[in-house]
Amino acid sequence: MDEMAGELERARLQYQSEIDGVNTSVANLEAQLQQALYYLDNTTLTAPEDGRIVNLQVRSGMVSGTRRAGGIAALIAEADRYLLATFYQENLKYVQPGQSVEVALDLYPGQIFAGKVHSIWRANGVGQYLPSDEIPKFGPSPANAPQGQYAVKILLDDSDQSKFPIGAQGSAAIYTSGEHGAWAALRKISIRAHSWFNWLYPINF
Repeated sequence: MDEMAGELERARLQYQSEIDGVNTSVANLEAQLQQALYYLDNTTLTAPEDGRIVNLQVRSGMVSGTRRAGGIAALIAEADRYLLATFYQENLKYVQPGQSVEVALDLYPGQIFAGKVHSIWRANGVGQYLPSDEIPKFGPSPANAPQGQYAVKILLDDSDQSKFPIGAQGSAAIYTSGEHGAWAALRKISIRAHSWFNWLYPINF
């Protein structure tokens, strides 16, 4: 009898217990609701700028994890798109920002896109060393090892940047002495031949 009376008293005290005038059971449920709403708000991701999502790894109802080590998608920004063309170092002696460029993208056989040199990325991973207590070993490079190249940043004149998707490949010609003269004419023929031959490459002979 005493045990049942004790249970009754505990139930009465639990029922009457309050936090700031709110029943503790109600307060607990409200706290759980607020936490659920907080997590719901955080399931909506907002991009920092205009672009498009590729390689989306999650779907509605999935949990990506409380400790996410990697990204769940990739955002490709629409603005400030540029093209990188790599050249051997000795070919860049006369390259300067503002020079005219023609680009033939494999994605568009028979088309040539005009642009300008923006800058040269004068850096290459071959020249990078990580901090270490080991003394670097220097010696001649193997004869078959390719020379480290530098990238030239090119801005294309076409205003429709969606034409130039990430990872598109092609060939670029930089006219260091202008677009007139014998060498420029030969280069124009060469890059147009590259573009037109792309019509033949996909054909199954």
